[in-house]
Amino acid sequence: LERHTASGAALLASIPVHGFLPSLLRTAARKPAAAFRVYARLSPYELVRTPQLMRHFFFSPDIPRAQIHAYHARLQQESMRMSFDVSLLNLPRPQDIINVPPVLVLAAGNDTLFTVDEQRTTARAYNAKLVVIDNMAHDVMLENNWQDAAVALLDWLGTLES
Repeated sequence: LERHTASGAALLASIPVHGFLPSLLRTAARKPAAAFRVYARLSPYELVRTPQLMRHFFFSPDIPRAQIHAYHARLQQESMRMSFDVSLLNLPRPQDIINVPPVLVLAAGNDTLFTVDEQRTTARAYNAKLVVIDNMAHDVMLENNWQDAAVALLDWLGTLES
């Protein structure tokens, strides 16, 4: 949005406008061994290297174990550079957007990575509508109740047409 025009933008459980650092600090407090491995090996994959860790960070407890294992089998390495960029080096600058389009910020009520308050801050930064879906974790598109997120997105898209 800082470089290109758009008719609208939807941010689903996105990295907050102030970056990933607060989430990293929370992660280090909650899962210190995993956080230590991330920096010792310079590999963000360490946060999700087991299906149990992946469930903790991305999914609700009611996702079936077989589904968690199927999703985990598809994970791959993430860029450590990206982690640094979204933590400190390359934060969004909503104040630099000349023509801010309508923006939706969709937050997951049980997101362990990004809090509802952080998503609220992002919504304020973009003068956006905030929709919070309770009983949903970070990976909104793969949660059991993914339809709730889809309906919220479709409802918002419908407001753009009028």
